[in-house]
Amino acid sequence: MLTANTVGRFVIVNTLLNTTDVTLIDQLNGRQGDNGREIFFWLKKGDLPFDISNKDIKITVKDAGGKVKQISGIKDVIKADAGQFSMIIPSEMYQAAGDIQEGYISVIDTDGTVVSSIPIMFNVLSNNIIITSNPSNDYIDTIEKVITEAKVKLANISDTLEMQQAAYDALKVSLTAIIQQINDKQVAILNGDNDFSGANTFAQPIKAGLATRLATFTDLADVAKDTFKYAGNWSISNVVIGNSPVSGQYTLDVEPGYDSQSGHLTIHDLGSNTELYASVDKGIIKAWKRVSGDLVATLIPAKADLNDYTVPGIYDSGENATTILNGITNPSTEIGHDFILTVTADAKGTTIQQDLKTYTGWAFTRTIYQGQATVWTAYSGTMNTTIEGPFKSAINLLRTGNYVIARIVNVTQGLAGGQQSDEIVPTDYIPVYVINKVPNMTEAIIRSYYEDRVLTVQSNGTVKNWGSEEFKGTGYGTWPIIG
Repeated sequence: MLTANTVGRFVIVNTLLNTTDVTLIDQLNGRQGDNGREIFFWLKKGDLPFDISNKDIKITVKDAGGKVKQISGIKDVIKADAGQFSMIIPSEMYQAAGDIQEGYISVIDTDGTVVSSIPIMFNVLSNNIIITSNPSNDYIDTIEKVITEAKVKLANISDTLEMQQAAYDALKVSLTAIIQQINDKQVAILNGDNDFSGANTFAQPIKAGLATRLATFTDLADVAKDTFKYAGNWSISNVVIGNSPVSGQYTLDVEPGYDSQSGHLTIHDLGSNTELYASVDKGIIKAWKRVSGDLVATLIPAKADLNDYTVPGIYDSGENATTILNGITNPSTEIGHDFILTVTADAKGTTIQQDLKTYTGWAFTRTIYQGQATVWTAYSGTMNTTIEGPFKSAINLLRTGNYVIARIVNVTQGLAGGQQSDEIVPTDYIPVYVINKVPNMTEAIIRSYYEDRVLTVQSNGTVKNWGSEEFKGTGYGTWPIIG
């Protein structure tokens, strides 16, 4: 008989011993009444570890009283590839005092095949203090488990039925409560309308369409202060919404950010079929930007001053054109029209070029140098009018960009020198320098085609014949416009 060696808490069991070689395992020794002893085993194949991966361990013995005991199942696998594990030894192993008659440890694979069997020996000491009338009985843990479970199921059948009746009554009460909750719409139901007013978390993606709701807010500033509350799609139709960059019919998508006062707002203007977006931070809406093709224009807010726009970029007046300061003033017909502003700068950033284009086709330019802005000068756009000239003649005025071409036709009577008509030239056609005396007769004149005779435009907008000679026949003139 060999005595098993130990290393630390492990008892070493060699699987290569002959089947007649019995290994005495002192760690299994116990006293009558012991229960739940945890034994740590280290199986080896000679000097090599015995891999117990995907294997079960059984201990089978015939105790001193001749009763068969069998336990199976590993409590803890410490290291499977090293063969280290522990097992719990129940009290049934320690019922009969004395050396066991025979015993062995079996290693069983997943097919139920015994791949190794090691004979073992241990001793059960008598316990004279504990007086028991319970003799040693056969014990196989798997069978005992089945018997115990059967006893539990079969015992107290009447009590079980009563418990089932009580469970049924409780279930009936629960079902009644659930039905009442459904009727009161306190739980979500299939094929019905559900209102989730609290915070809900969905671990998986939601497959559904998001409905567009009619706006319940009156100011986008309120939306920016609680993006969680107003998250989702909203529809606005001809309702005045405060701090909105557009009006009329449009949709608003509110996407919350990291908290209830951050996020992203997107507006789709149904009238112009354009999109605008803005970020929200600390409950404040940042600058709106209009998406135009591959370019994004920054929306100019109401009452902004164009003298402050010196950073190169593209800017959009949106519907704020009528409130924006230092915009165009001439021609008057273009004042308040929506426009796009393009700002460029020289390499040093000291000279700023602003180009402004209205949706009607007019284009204007000016420069800002060291904070001083020049007047807006039109370089594209046309307009024309006809006013009544002297003695029922007609004066045709054609403005292209910043210049006016004036033509006088149908002169039926000569206009004497120094005579002034009652006709007024519209403000949008008034020249830069109003000519009314010598020697400033260089601009703003209508000159006869065939005679050296001129009509001048007065400071009050009337037309006057300069000089002592009569103005006869047709004539023309070209002049720049004031800014």
